[in-house]
Order: sequence, then C-alpha cells, then structure tokens
Amino acid sequence: PLDFLGIPRLRRWEDVNVPTLFILGIIPRFFTKAIDNFIDRVNNSDNLNHRIIEPFTVRWNFWDSYGIGASHQAISALTQILNLNAGDILPPLESEMMRVAIEIGSIGFLFWYLLRLALIISFYKLTNQLKNPFLVYLALSVFLYHLINFPSQVVFGVTNNLYYWFSAGLLYLLPKLEKQEKSLSSHKYQISNNLSTL
Repeated sequence: PLDFLGIPRLRRWEDVNVPTLFILGIIPRFFTKAIDNFIDRVNNSDNLNHRIIEPFTVRWNFWDSYGIGASHQAISALTQILNLNAGDILPPLESEMMRVAIEIGSIGFLFWYLLRLALIISFYKLTNQLKNPFLVYLALSVFLYHLINFPSQVVFGVTNNLYYWFSAGLLYLLPKLEKQEKSLSSHKYQISNNLSTL
C-alpha cells in the first residue's frame, strides 16, 4: 500500500513502535528540565499567540531595504567603535521574514523565498522518484524538515544553517546513491551467477 507521497508504509508494528517507545522513554528521563522550562514558558507567556501568528500576518510597510547587516546585533557596537551616525531606527523585529525584508528589500525577499519554495518542490519530486524504502524515508524526513522550517530562522539561525544546507545537499545525492546501489547489486548478481555456473 502507498500513501499520498507514493511512499510504502511500514508493514510491521515493531518498525514504528520500538523506536517510538525508545524515544518516549529517553526524552522524559534525560530532558525533564528542558521540558518543564518549555511548558512553563508556554503557560506563562502573555503574547504566545502573537508570536506564533506574527510571521504570517505582519503588515509589510518597509519594502525599502535598510541594507545588509542592518538588523545585526553588533550594529550599535560598530557604530560607536567606527564613530558612525546611528541611522534610522528599525522597527521591532521578531520573525526572520521581517528581517530579510528589511535587510535585502522586496526583490531580495522575493528571490530568497522563491528559492526556498523551489527547493521544497524539488525535494517533493525527488522523494517521489526514489524506490529504496530507506532512502525514501530519509528523503521524506529532509523534505518535511525543509517544509516545516519554511517560515523559521534559516538566514539568522547560524547553527541551524549547517544542518539545513547539509540535508539539502544530501537529498540531491540520494538518487545517485540509489543508482549506484542498483548497479552494485546487479554486479553482485552477475558474479553469483558466474560462480554458480562453474
């Protein structure tokens, strides 16, 4: 049976539940403090809904660019060290979409998010082309990771960038890996046939 992505479903109960039960046993034991801090922050936050919805509902009144690096955290220190004018005061920035629009303007914003959207569409197509179940699940995880991270911090989340772009490059290598695996398995089959005829 296939689901909507053309990905074969797991056939055994153990394939899904053993790793899930393992993770559900590990996380509460070793990460209790982090989970409690997260729950406390969610329960005591006065602007949680605003922070979740803001990247999608913000009014774009600043389509003119302030320049690359305008929203960097070291700007105030650099202006004092280099004895520069303070410049315009930027609007409050919470989401990356606003920061990208301020730094590179409307054309750069459009190009950046069109590039990310094209990558996600390409990842979807690559995921559907693969036949090996392990590679399909790997490709699906990369596709979902990029889809989920579409509105999140990619430009300014420096530690996330390493995993983000590594996973993108890895996905483009999966069809080549599958092709090499097929040629290797056919080569092994030919060798075994030749040995059996001797």
